[in-house]
Amino acid sequence: MRATIIYLLILNSCALVYAQPPNEEWSIYSLDTNPFIGTAFGLNKIRCDSEGFIYSAGSAFYEDTMLDPSKTDILIKKYDGNGKKIWDKIIRTNSEDGLNDLIINQDGQLIVLGSSRICDNFIPNEDCLGDIELWIATLNQNTGDILSIKVISGSMLEVGNIMNITKQGEILISGTTRSNDGLFASKKDNTQENFLLKLNSDKSLAWILYYDGRINTILEKDGIIYTSGVSIDPAFENSSAWIRTYSSLNGILQNEKQFVGNGRDGLCQLALGENNIYLSISSESNNGVFSDNNGSQDIHILKLDYDLALQWSKSFGGSGRESSLSFSFDTSGNNLIACGSTFSQDGIVGPRNNISDAFIIKVDAKDGDLLWSKVLTNDMDDLFGMHAVGIDGSIYISSSWSDNPISFLADIVLLTKLQSEIELSSPNFFDIDIDVLPNPIKHIRELNIESKELFQKEVNLELVDVNGRILYNKNNVFFTAEKMSLDINLELVSGTYFLRIFNSASSITKRIIIATN
Repeated sequence: MRATIIYLLILNSCALVYAQPPNEEWSIYSLDTNPFIGTAFGLNKIRCDSEGFIYSAGSAFYEDTMLDPSKTDILIKKYDGNGKKIWDKIIRTNSEDGLNDLIINQDGQLIVLGSSRICDNFIPNEDCLGDIELWIATLNQNTGDILSIKVISGSMLEVGNIMNITKQGEILISGTTRSNDGLFASKKDNTQENFLLKLNSDKSLAWILYYDGRINTILEKDGIIYTSGVSIDPAFENSSAWIRTYSSLNGILQNEKQFVGNGRDGLCQLALGENNIYLSISSESNNGVFSDNNGSQDIHILKLDYDLALQWSKSFGGSGRESSLSFSFDTSGNNLIACGSTFSQDGIVGPRNNISDAFIIKVDAKDGDLLWSKVLTNDMDDLFGMHAVGIDGSIYISSSWSDNPISFLADIVLLTKLQSEIELSSPNFFDIDIDVLPNPIKHIRELNIESKELFQKEVNLELVDVNGRILYNKNNVFFTAEKMSLDINLELVSGTYFLRIFNSASSITKRIIIATN
């Protein structure tokens, strides 16, 4: 039986044409449902899944939150690509609740990293030991219903930071703890420390380590965990960015590199390419790798090889302050996207009308050249812009603002869609039918591509998971037969994957289901 094409990133007769920059397609108010007044600045999250849906999430506050901290809940909303709300979910206990992170696993389920001051009534059959409990919840992507909850607990305070999931279904979590019992029994005392841990696919603890600095990104590739973050000196006068790698098997440190400038560094985020590592660092420095700073703070993008040797460093910003909250590849895998906020009125971000605005840049990953820069054209001051890339190439931006200059709460969170940069052009050989067989499949090495018209043609191949990570790529594949075996030697867990078949003019993507059971 011939497999059905589920998704075409470039609809049959399409070529990649990059607009400069893309237009805003729509904007909607998100996380602003009465009686909520929005979210805490910087705590909102945005994610896209493999079905084309968008999830906007944050820590939602009531108007009397300052008088009653228990009036703090977690709010998650699901939208389709046209901005239509599919469902919303409120996660609440009888105490203060906060969102730390949100990811999507191989099965399309939502994994929520949250914290609650009291979780006993919220999480049955779990041991809630401390003042603030950290937990992860698995949600049904179709309804938002909670399927399972795992407490990550000690007898004192635990607060989450970020998390990620490996291709084997293991969960990586970073955060802060004061406990030295429960899940943190390996810790020496009850002083506050940052931690990085790995949970096995059954959510049992694989290992935990304690480290200096705050992790901003966790990624995994070929059995190595890559972390990036920032450390602050004891006097709180300076901070420096770094990248560290660990063995995924046991958490042992493999390699590290620090980037020290003459100013303070903000977030340090990470993206992994096939042959290179990329960092986005918000820094006030103007020396070393930050020597081409344009203003008081820039977004610096660094390219490293996998031995952590620097290839190049480029700075982006105006004469004021720029910072980045999100960093990723685009759908092509050839360009980098950084999204954040700007206070400049010149350079790549000006002139503008507001004091601050959310803005986004796109950079060529090969040489660091700026492809385009865009400021969101809203009437109010935007802060903390962050983005997610949709499966069709659209870019979704979450930004927030407040009328009260001394409040840490946003009055509104805006969700904006930028049009996909993929445009139609003349027909080419991807007007034909291409099948991947069998589908579902038990092992990826058994996969075949079948197409009469691909015979005697050359293409490139990429295998991508639901989080956009490239697991396999091979260029210049020449079809010597109408049906060819790919022979991809990877061990993949059950779930959804995407095979992209492309050349310099066109691209088509097929969804592949791995079913090992």
